[in-house]
Amino acid sequence: MSVSPEWRPPTTQRDMWRFADCEFDDLRFELRVHGRAVDLERKPLELLRYLLSRPGEVVRKEELLDAVWPGWVDLLGGRQ
Repeated sequence: MSVSPEWRPPTTQRDMWRFADCEFDDLRFELRVHGRAVDLERKPLELLRYLLSRPGEVVRKEELLDAVWPGWVDLLGGRQ
């Protein structure tokens, strides 16, 4: 899914991201596809919000894990 030209980062919690046929409402913490709410657990929505807030950026795995899964431990690399 690519971000459409109508995408805009939220300036308040009431703002909404719009991309493709989707909307992410930051206030309601809700994803809608074709106007219908999608039933997702909180972590996927946190991941979506984090990525939407960084358009055009490459997000490193460690940055993403720290933001969405604080306190994670990388058992292979020893990161805590």
